[in-house]
Amino acid sequence: MASDQAKEVEKLINDKFAIAEKGDYYKLLGVGKEANASEVRRAYFAIVKRVHPDRLPKLGLSALTPQAGRLFQVLTEANDTLGDAKKKAEYDKGNLKGATPTNPSSKGGQQNQIEMGKIAFHKGNVMLNKRAWGEAEKLLRDAVAVTDDNARYWQTLGWAVFCNEEDRPEKTRLEAARECFEKALELNDEDSMTHYNIGLYWKAKGNMKRCKQAMKRAIECKSNFVEAKRELRLMKMREENEKAGGGKSKSRAKSGKGGKPAPEPEGAWQKFVAFLTKSR
Repeated sequence: MASDQAKEVEKLINDKFAIAEKGDYYKLLGVGKEANASEVRRAYFAIVKRVHPDRLPKLGLSALTPQAGRLFQVLTEANDTLGDAKKKAEYDKGNLKGATPTNPSSKGGQQNQIEMGKIAFHKGNVMLNKRAWGEAEKLLRDAVAVTDDNARYWQTLGWAVFCNEEDRPEKTRLEAARECFEKALELNDEDSMTHYNIGLYWKAKGNMKRCKQAMKRAIECKSNFVEAKRELRLMKMREENEKAGGGKSKSRAKSGKGGKPAPEPEGAWQKFVAFLTKSR
């Protein structure tokens, strides 16, 4: 039996498809004639995030992919038209006819989709630089909603999720970031930054073996990857420090309450590691 989410998406596609056949861009996007470009764009992204053809197989709706593809093209045309003052005016006057699934306008549709992805990605990067993690994540999700096959978009979204500690519990946050990194690697396994980022994921999970593997892979992709080399040096120094301590770290780990490792006193070594591994 299809999940409730799948049923909702299937109904949404069918309903919007029927509206799209009438060529009414306003009803299709669910906005009024007074809506500005930002409101039109928000409405567009809210819909395409749910009906994007690439997302249907996970819901068991692969059979709807052709229909969703045609709908997606009309949605993009609607956003392009109502989001542009001149085109909107011509559309309102009846001088510009709306595209429909059976009679789509191919002019510029795919290119507009790519450009919207680029704009959302650029804005997301600006927010990342400002450490506005939540806003960055929102914009980057918009980018992957319209350009689902760009590895860099997924990698950057994963980093925004990884850093966004306020919006969800740690376990959920880390797994959401991992999913983005893995999607990026499916699209491009030669991206050094994605391997580095997923290495940080494994580090946060406490799996240093997987972390080391990821960092080595990052260096294979980019031989002068300074940050990845630093992480490997830190792991090596930590291992040597533990050996020099004669296994004291292990004995301390067993002394914590509830089976959890007991905290180590913050000496010079811990301060040094904290300094080198502080958040970017």
